[in-house]
Amino acid sequence: MKIKCPVNSLKVAKTQIALGATELYLGGSSNELANITFGGRGKTTWSGNNCTVNHEELKEIVSYAHSKGVEVSYTVNMPIMYQEIVDQYLKYVEEGINAGVDSIIIGSIESLLLLNKYKYPVKYTASVFTECYNEKFLKWLEEMNVSEVYLPHHLKLKEIEQLSKSTSMDIGVFAHFGCSNSNGACFLYHEAGENINVGLPCRGSYEGYSSSRKLKASNYLDAGTDCSVCSIKQLYDAGVKSLKIVGRGKDITLLGALTKVYKMAVDALDDNFDPDAIKQQAIKLMPMMKTDNCDLRRCKYLSGTPILNSFV
Repeated sequence: MKIKCPVNSLKVAKTQIALGATELYLGGSSNELANITFGGRGKTTWSGNNCTVNHEELKEIVSYAHSKGVEVSYTVNMPIMYQEIVDQYLKYVEEGINAGVDSIIIGSIESLLLLNKYKYPVKYTASVFTECYNEKFLKWLEEMNVSEVYLPHHLKLKEIEQLSKSTSMDIGVFAHFGCSNSNGACFLYHEAGENINVGLPCRGSYEGYSSSRKLKASNYLDAGTDCSVCSIKQLYDAGVKSLKIVGRGKDITLLGALTKVYKMAVDALDDNFDPDAIKQQAIKLMPMMKTDNCDLRRCKYLSGTPILNSFV
């Protein structure tokens, strides 16, 4: 089971690999766009952290990762492709391929149709933005030369297992963090590196109004799940090949701790996996998991959690 970790510099790449990352993913910078990039994120976060790397550092990261036997995925997953920027998008894609990346992560049907015309010598990964919820779409992705797909955050274990059994593609899921809503269909503006701190509107508290009265303030849109530590064994048994940690713009202190936690959990699959023991070890390594995840029941993929029952 691979652990796919985000990086935004060579230093972070070296740290992630040392902590147990078995695959890296990253996005490049784009001079053609002001704040966002073709990799589906902004260039920097509002707090100043990089979300991207330049072309020279991209090549250095790929070279170092390959020397350690680690593959690198390149995000080309801008979810909507406009005709006016197709040439710049293709240039961005080719810069990644020329740097030696092992796969490109594609975020929309139109992008996949476009790239298939060029028969690039690289593996295609379907991003969660493509919203793969059923076997028919899985089959279409196979026909489009996709070899790996990341499933939506809110599928349950039985659904993941069913999809895994119906395809020859590698199935990936999100290990930690993620969207409250369905990524490919969510158009709420939130912090993704656009140099503005608007937080996460899907998890905010809202005041509702009826025609006659003001309703109690509540997190009406919050269906967010963040942690899969307790479901690692079930995900493995369901056929999941890759766990992805979200956060290209997050601090390496946090990302590194998460990589260490999930590496510990995956390594334990070789022994008699005890989910309670793994959970306690994870909390010991990262105490905030108890307050931010366990106490709030923000559990991925498990049935019966309040979050999974709060779909809007």
